[in-house]
Parts: sequence; C-alpha cells; structure tokens
Amino acid sequence: MIPRTMRKTTIGALALALLTAMPAAAQNAPTHSLRAAHSFPPGHFVPEFGIEPFMQRVTELTNGALKMEYFPGGQLGKAPDLLKLTQTGVMDMSFIAPSYVTDKMPLSGVAELPGMFSSACHGTHAYWELLKSSKLRELEFTANKIVPLFVWVLTPYQVVSRSRQIIDVKSLEGLKLRTSGGAMDLMARQLGAVSVRMAAPEVYESFSRGTLDALVFPLSSVISYRLDDIAKFSTLDENFGSFVAVWGISEPKFNALPEPIRKALVQAGIETTATLCQKIEKLDVETTNKLQAKGIQMQSLPPEEGAKLKVVLSNVAEEWAKGLDSRGKPGTEILKAYRVALDATASKYGQPQK
Repeated sequence: MIPRTMRKTTIGALALALLTAMPAAAQNAPTHSLRAAHSFPPGHFVPEFGIEPFMQRVTELTNGALKMEYFPGGQLGKAPDLLKLTQTGVMDMSFIAPSYVTDKMPLSGVAELPGMFSSACHGTHAYWELLKSSKLRELEFTANKIVPLFVWVLTPYQVVSRSRQIIDVKSLEGLKLRTSGGAMDLMARQLGAVSVRMAAPEVYESFSRGTLDALVFPLSSVISYRLDDIAKFSTLDENFGSFVAVWGISEPKFNALPEPIRKALVQAGIETTATLCQKIEKLDVETTNKLQAKGIQMQSLPPEEGAKLKVVLSNVAEEWAKGLDSRGKPGTEILKAYRVALDATASKYGQPQK
C-alpha cells in the first residue's frame, strides 16, 4: 500500500503551460491514468531531459486523456527494485537498469562493455536497433512483461577517484572500484581492481567515507549525485564501459490501454530516445568543464598507457559473451548483433567498430 504522505506530482504540474492551452474538457476529464516512478535525485538530467518531457509529450499527443501520477526520487522504491515493482503493479512505468537486475536482464549488458562506442547517441541508437532486430526484446523485456518505451546509453564512463590519480594502468590495481554490475564486474577484474557493485543513488555515502576508492561513473552524473564535493581526480576521454537504461511500462497495463494512447506512448518514446542522447552528450562536455573549473584534475592516459589499457580490456567482451553462453544465454549471438547494429548506425552517430 502506498503511504498517504507520499507526494504525488501530476503531469499537469509538470506541463502547466501546455495544459493551460488545452480545452477545459481535456484538462479536467482524463479517461486513463498511469503511475510513473524513478529513483533519480532532484535535478538529475534524466528526469529533466527525458522522463518529464516524455510525459509532457504523451499528454500533448493524447490531448489530456491520459493522467500521469508522478513519484520521483525513489518514493516508491530503490533503483534495483523498480523492475519488480513495475511487474507487481506498485507502479505502471519506471526507470529500469538491466545491470541492477542481471539475473533478469543479463544480455543488455552488451551495451555496457568497454570500448564499444564513443558517443551516447551511437550506443543508444545501436541498442535501440538491437531491440528491434534480435532476440533481446523477447528474452529480456517480453519475458519480464515490460514494454520498452525509450532507452538511453550514456557516454563512456571514466574512473573518478578521491585520492589516487590515474596515470597508468597500474594505478587501477587494488582500488575498491564502484561498478554498476554485469559487464563492469568483468572489467574491474581485468584491471586488477576490487569490484564493488552499487547503484548510483547509494554511492555518495560510501565514497565520502572511503569505503570506495574510486568510481566507474558517467561524468554527466557526477554533479547530480554531489560527487564533485569528494572527487579529486578523474580520467578523461577513456572508455571504461557505459550504462544502458530503459523507461518501460508494464505489458499488461500497456495492452489494456486504448490503441490511440498506446500509439502516443510509442511515438513519444521514439522522440525521447533521439533527443535525450543528444542532451546527454552536450551535458557531458558542460560537466567536464565545470569539474575542471572546480579544481578536479582530469587527464587522459599517456598514449602508451592508453594502448595498454585497450589490450587489457580487449578480452572483456568475449569473456562476457562466453560466460552467458555457458549459462544457456545467447551471449555471443547478442554481442555479434550489437556490433552489427553499431556498424549500421556508425555513419550517423559514431565510428565503425573494428
């Protein structure tokens, strides 16, 4: 049962200007409602640039026939619990991170492998194509009764440190390194670091206390999670993997909606997938400048060390795929399909994979 004290923010409050321009009947008489929730902190770019604009767009496309009850900031559950809470009807749609639920969605980790792409839009659109052209959608979303509406893959992660400057590959050895799980655990092991799997909203306390030495983390999220108050060093322009996430809706709930509303949700999702990755790329550059201005030392590895890092990480993808194959999952098949999708989208969003 949802506590009465929980604050509900409707889509009307998020898009007041839009709704004011709509006919009174559309504003006052929504015929369907959805409960939406996520775990991001106030001011995080994903709700600002993705979730809230998506809900505004749905309201516009349905002419106010769909009401959104909005529970931000982990009000209904923590990030690793959101898939289950959506499946069980506590919420109808939510942010789902496959690396937080690798027992349910291990194959989506293909988009989190190091060295696969260089931009958020390249990784995002290749993953979106993968959902259309491979077994991934059936095995990880249909099987979990989730309909993916929009997706995002972040720009390649960096290593953000509180005490040790990362000047070579050896600097990473022995670090208690935060990872998001899945493919990043394999990467940490290849680097000789100690992987500590942790969801992003839980990182601040452990990082501030020194339970974590460093983080594999997106620069675009460092300020949102207040980690810039702790960090002293960061790599720059390296490729320590990434993070894939989905805004999804319960399949039974989706199927129960009238066709015009289903079409509106799908259309708004396609539009959001395209715009969110662009804003992530821009934000990554802006955040890098802010962190440098704050005095955080950021640098790329010297060329010879960068080459050494690529060699160390070159086997992560194959190890990841073989591990899944051994569990009866089509890891090698999905890895090959993702590489094909990366090549197919490279001319518009990035560079072909070698």
